Amino acid sequence: RPGMLEVNEQTKETITLNAAVGNERMVLEVVDSPSPLMSMARMGQHIPMLLGAASRVLMAYMEPNELEQMLKVNTSGVDNFDRAAFDREIVRARRQGYAISRGTRVPGLTAIAVPIFDINNRVPYCLAITGPSVRIDPRDLELADIMMAAGRDISNRLGASPEHGVDMKL
Repeated sequence: RPGMLEVNEQTKETITLNAAVGNERMVLEVVDSPSPLMSMARMGQHIPMLLGAASRVLMAYMEPNELEQMLKVNTSGVDNFDRAAFDREIVRARRQGYAISRGTRVPGLTAIAVPIFDINNRVPYCLAITGPSVRIDPRDLELADIMMAAGRDISNRLGASPEHGVDMKL
């Protein structure tokens, strides 16, 4: 929470901590924006795994068998799922160190999410900033840098190695 509060103070936007729970993403913690125009996220909220930057980051760092199972469950009956485009997004998220979504979960909102590595260099959590696109989009690269620094700091506090996030397969 201290890291989330620091990012909220720097950015003045809503900050969430998320995890994959079952076949969905769950919001574990929220620090709200002080602005009256804000993204609404609630602790304990469950979100479909195919939607948003936070879900993309969590899936980008899953073991291949976990990812395949997650996709099997979440794309069953979905006619327009583009696996090739999804795979490109996952590779991009790992290479950049963050994922960004613009209006995919809620029209008019932009989110930037970064992985949180644990002591075993797995990604059980991700940190996300969400806000109105009119405020986030013009600052997306600046906010991505702030988020990546916060993700590294929190990961280091959890005992992750300094090389966490480096994908040697790319």
